[in-house]
Amino acid sequence: MKGQKIISIITILACLFTLIAGVMGLRYVSDQKDIKTKEGQEARANIDTLKDGMAKLESNRAAYDSGKADYDAGMAKYEAGLAEYNTGKATLDSKTAAYESGKASLVTAKTQLDAAAAKLAAAKTQLDAGKAKLTQYETAKAQLDAAAKTLAASKAQLDAGKAQLDANAAAYEAGKTQVAAGEAKAAQLQAGVEAAMKQGMTQEQALAYVLKSAGMTAEQYAAQKAALEAGQAKVKEYETNKAAYDAGMAKYEAGLAQYNAGKAQLDAQTATYTAGKAQYEAGLAQYNAGLAQYNAGKAKYEAGQKQIAEYEAGAAKLAAAEKQLADAKAQLEAGKAKLDEFEAGQAQIDEGKSKLMAIEEIAA
Repeated sequence: MKGQKIISIITILACLFTLIAGVMGLRYVSDQKDIKTKEGQEARANIDTLKDGMAKLESNRAAYDSGKADYDAGMAKYEAGLAEYNTGKATLDSKTAAYESGKASLVTAKTQLDAAAAKLAAAKTQLDAGKAKLTQYETAKAQLDAAAKTLAASKAQLDAGKAQLDANAAAYEAGKTQVAAGEAKAAQLQAGVEAAMKQGMTQEQALAYVLKSAGMTAEQYAAQKAALEAGQAKVKEYETNKAAYDAGMAKYEAGLAQYNAGKAQLDAQTATYTAGKAQYEAGLAQYNAGLAQYNAGKAKYEAGQKQIAEYEAGAAKLAAAEKQLADAKAQLEAGKAKLDEFEAGQAQIDEGKSKLMAIEEIAA
């Protein structure tokens, strides 16, 4: 309700009624009804006192009228404010039981919310730990799958190399025989050249002598040498490829053994992973449902807090208004006392005038 100041203190009447002390002397005048005519002179002397009181009363009448108007307006405002206060108090009183119940419920709700928050936090910790284990498994599986692809690619390359080696195996064996024969013949020629050089021939002379003895020309010798070198190169190439294949195969088999060991280990964990994943997903769904319920409860709790705060603000406002009304009522009562004092003086003057006029000598 509005905290309305009903009326400022009515001070304009504070000095209004000092005339009453003079008017009180009129009680003597009021006894003049029984005065005999011979006492008229003395009664007329009291008329001056009456006139002084009337003059003093009239000089303060404007202040009285103004104070009376202020009092009436203030009383109207006071009564309106009181009615508004009573309405507000009735409304607040009608909500008091709900307030007390709601306040108690909020305490319970806060306890439940705190417990739910702790439970959710613990569940989240477990979920995160479970997720970490799932991630570890999935990372290992991804690495294993990548290793399987690498092994497959290596095996394809090895198989292609093996096929090429197998295709060239016969040629390699024939070439190897030819190379051996060529190397033996070349060794024989070389031995002849060395023997001729020991007889004092130069290397060229010795070579020419040996070739002639063998029935070969220099061109034939050069062609034979080139063929031998080509054959040796092919034999070496085959053997290099064979060594690379063997090394690759050894590496592949080592990788395959490692892969198989990892796969066996992973396969042993698959059932645990599958069960753990199902448990994780169920726990996550339960956690999310609990989180949604917690958030709904929190929103309801905060709405309840707002209602409690509104009630308490209304109660505080009502208490302030009650004090303002009490202050205003006290001021109004003080003002009314001043007005009553003026009106009592007026009544005494009127009574004195009436009794004086009843005396024949005064009336004449």
